Amino acid sequence: MTAPSLSIDIPPIVWHMYYLGLSTDPKASAQRLFDGLLSLEEQGVEMIMMEGIDETKEGMAVMNRARKAAGEGGIKWVKVGT
Repeated sequence: MTAPSLSIDIPPIVWHMYYLGLSTDPKASAQRLFDGLLSLEEQGVEMIMMEGIDETKEGMAVMNRARKAAGEGGIKWVKVGT
């Protein structure tokens, strides 16, 4: 007996990249974050993935702004690499 086949039409994922700078340079990331969020919004992105950075000095401001932009419950953290 064979299982019934199921066909689902799933649109492809389109990746839009916006470089904020090195995670070791949170000052540069802080300067570019707002423009990055606006730029991605203008492109119609539905989800933004961002690498977390150390939350000291400018890094704290960057991560706080990212949380605010995501809204309540909008952030899902994932760890990439080791």
